[in-house]
Amino acid sequence: MKKIILIMVFISIGKITLAQQYFIPYEAHTYAAFEKKLYQPGSRFFTDIKPYLAKEVFNTYGDTTQSLFSIYGDYFSAVPFSKRGWFRKLRTEHLFDVTGEEYHIQIDPILHLESGRERIAGEGLRVNTRGVMVKGTLGKNLGFFSSYLENQASFVNYLDSFILQNRVVPGQGMIRIFKGANYDYASATGYIQYQPAKFLNLQFGHERNFIGDGYRSLLLSDNTYPYPFLKMITTVGPFRYLNLYGFMMDMRSPVIRDQGFQKKFVNIHYLSSHIGKRVTFSLFESITWGGNNRFLDPAYLNPVIFYHPIAFSDQSAANILLGANLKVIPIKNIVVYSQLMLDEFRGKDIARRMVGE
Repeated sequence: MKKIILIMVFISIGKITLAQQYFIPYEAHTYAAFEKKLYQPGSRFFTDIKPYLAKEVFNTYGDTTQSLFSIYGDYFSAVPFSKRGWFRKLRTEHLFDVTGEEYHIQIDPILHLESGRERIAGEGLRVNTRGVMVKGTLGKNLGFFSSYLENQASFVNYLDSFILQNRVVPGQGMIRIFKGANYDYASATGYIQYQPAKFLNLQFGHERNFIGDGYRSLLLSDNTYPYPFLKMITTVGPFRYLNLYGFMMDMRSPVIRDQGFQKKFVNIHYLSSHIGKRVTFSLFESITWGGNNRFLDPAYLNPVIFYHPIAFSDQSAANILLGANLKVIPIKNIVVYSQLMLDEFRGKDIARRMVGE
């Protein structure tokens, strides 16, 4: 695909300032701008659970008012009109920024305009996204974030085939077709996060999550539509423990009229630990199930990792995934990571296959 026009104004990490009690929206290309310092020997930052809490990133960089602005300084100095008031307002300042003794609220527009042409078919391609983002803090321990995006777009042939077959745009959601191969779709995200103690963070909302190191992850990737979730992160010394309860859509099930895709529930446990200054090792478990009555079964909601596979084994009606994530920093500026995933792991099944049954 040959791009002929690309205009993008996305208010995200470049506009983080004093309101630190919220998570930095996860975008791989923006995270890459500041993750270099997080992936260094001796760093105690947990890079395998995203999005990151802004306060933790600022604490790593030190200066709470200028640290992330300096990341983009070289880029903006190369833009001819970067010092103009309207550009500075759009890209490095907030449209509305209200601060009081016990609160801090920021409101920004989101605009993404893209146009091009497919080289083989010669068809026009376009993306037209408009939206708004609101974030802020109340007191010292409560933060909130909300965004809404309205989109019209047309895509290359291989994506177009997928969209028509599944009735969703990858990573977005269900579509409405208009004017031939043009699609209309929207997405909304938001959460409230609360930190009652230094070692505990609670988050409830409708958003994506990411577990693991790398651009994509076998464990839990962000290449999905936002979903309702409750997340608890506990940090004690070199250990971090994640509990994530989610309510997701099952694209493999038939669509129910006027109700969309059928739903499924997931309970994720993730235990991560720093081993010395260069190694981080993590264990992963997810339990996915559906059905009305099973949601009320306390056994599926337990917060203890590996309890469910041991206690229920073959009698469980849920789908269980076990995994691990390993990150090694052999030398400065070099990171090696690996992931392992086992689907429906049962010792009896492996033993039977080994003896040829």
